Amino acid sequence: MPRINILIHIYYHESFQVISPYISALKQYKPFFLFCLNQGSTKTDSLAYTIRNEFPDSVLIFTSNIGKDIGGKLALIDLALRLDIKPDYFILLHDKKSPHTTLGEMWREKLFRIIEPLNIDTVLDTYNTDKNVGIIAAREFIINEYDKDLGTFNCTSNVFLKKLIQEYQLTARNFDFVGGTMFWVRAEIFSTFFSKYPPLEIRATLEKGNVLDHEHGTNTHAWERMLSWIATDQGYKIKGI
Repeated sequence: MPRINILIHIYYHESFQVISPYISALKQYKPFFLFCLNQGSTKTDSLAYTIRNEFPDSVLIFTSNIGKDIGGKLALIDLALRLDIKPDYFILLHDKKSPHTTLGEMWREKLFRIIEPLNIDTVLDTYNTDKNVGIIAAREFIINEYDKDLGTFNCTSNVFLKKLIQEYQLTARNFDFVGGTMFWVRAEIFSTFFSKYPPLEIRATLEKGNVLDHEHGTNTHAWERMLSWIATDQGYKIKGI
């Protein structure tokens, strides 16, 4: 059985009861669960108690509200690497409530398709048969915003993205990424990158609070894309299910 680390960021505390049945179904694969909760809510202690009861062998950390789910995931990646468990795969998840849109629940249902029991065998078979697949995600959330003719990204974070590509010396010209940032990834991909670039140092560059990118770009939303490009820059491809 493959070794799987599941990194779960809970941004909205009340949403845990919604996603709990999804992630509880993964226990049959004997993964290691790592949870990240935002500090600063009166519900934090109660939720931590619930998680420890439902997932007694998990590790739970608390972080300040920086970079929304991206900041939480970077903190979890840092934790996973420090624990030195050396899994085969990471699964990145979060609660995906998206209160600024009526589509949040529908998006979550589709993004969570990657952990449905009927799909997990497909995911593992894909990894076993195609060593070039680095990331697996829900197909309709694999996005490419790059305009080859203009050399720009069709999003508000274009300037941030160009800066990060140069800063981290990314050379791949495949700019597919997983919108929503929920996916499986070969653990060696993140281990290779984040052993060179510490996740908490990256997290420190992200914006605080309920940051959105409707009008202005952000480092937070740029890193939503970068987490996928880490894989494509190492020669891997993104596969949809």
